[in-house]
Amino acid sequence: MAKKNKPAPAPTVYLHLEASGYTEVTREADPDDEWGANDTSTTWSVDGITLHDRDGHRALPADFPVEAGDRVYVVYAVYSTGDTFHRADGEYLEVISFHKSEVTAARNVAALNVRRGRDSDFKMVVEYDSGAKVERHCPWDGYFESLDYVTCSAFTVSKRD
Repeated sequence: MAKKNKPAPAPTVYLHLEASGYTEVTREADPDDEWGANDTSTTWSVDGITLHDRDGHRALPADFPVEAGDRVYVVYAVYSTGDTFHRADGEYLEVISFHKSEVTAARNVAALNVRRGRDSDFKMVVEYDSGAKVERHCPWDGYFESLDYVTCSAFTVSKRD
């Protein structure tokens, strides 16, 4: 009896959020305070989604078939950090998930915009288009961190340059 060959699994497709931040000093450190540091504020420009060949900074695997020209929704968070001596408003942009379903993306935005207490265990649950729910680390639940906002943007996927 001949053995049936299974088709090779499709390669994983990753989506990358094209974004850049502009940081400015909002309060200069006291030069007489050896521990002092500048307060800063970062403004983010989110410019699009590109196909990518690997996981990485602002890139996540797509759990749905996707190609250049498809409309995809990205859920992302902007959060602030600091320490005892300074504040960095809007310092980080964290990609949460990519979706073809606007409804699923909107559910993630609503669930993650809820202010959480310090007992949240540093975890968040992210829902994917496939219906899978995955628990992930929540970076804005730290002692000095705070969530500025979670939002969703839609883009037409392009090929990476």
